[in-house]
Amino acid sequence: MCSLRLVSITTRTFAYSFAAPGMHRRCWIPFKPRSFPSNPELTRPIVVTATSTVRDATETQRGTAQTAAGLGQLALLLSALGVYGVIGFMVANRTREIGLRIAIGATPSRVLSGVILDALSLAAPGLVVGTVLAVGTAAAMRSMLLGVSPVDPLSFVASILILVFVIVGASLAPARRAAAAHPVEALRWG
Repeated sequence: MCSLRLVSITTRTFAYSFAAPGMHRRCWIPFKPRSFPSNPELTRPIVVTATSTVRDATETQRGTAQTAAGLGQLALLLSALGVYGVIGFMVANRTREIGLRIAIGATPSRVLSGVILDALSLAAPGLVVGTVLAVGTAAAMRSMLLGVSPVDPLSFVASILILVFVIVGASLAPARRAAAAHPVEALRWG
């Protein structure tokens, strides 16, 4: 019975893939038989690149990050639908007021900006509370963050800007509907 010995060789060069189909992580290096004069029954060594070693070591974290990113995108979609519904409901309830404003001289751009500002003022407390909770959660999940500090200002500013764009985008359709309202119809049916 022969004993197996594993040899790990790490290089810092670009590795070309010599792998056979289906062997994407490891490849066999053809050694001459005289390379193993002590025991010819030993298997040939498996050479693993540093890139594949890092990829294998961070596979769990990458899977968790991809799951979190998917759930984050789902939450963003649900928040956009919620903002659309709330602003649509708000515009429907304020149809008479908006019609009166248009009747006394408000421009459609003024009505549009008023509805969008109302949406942003409704979302501002949620953005503040969400940022505070995100800072606390990021500090608790420090071990899962690779290459990013737990309180990365660029990430927080980017996420807040994305949410602001989603809020503005979700409130544009109800705001346009309010700005296009005919004053007589709005006052009659509002």
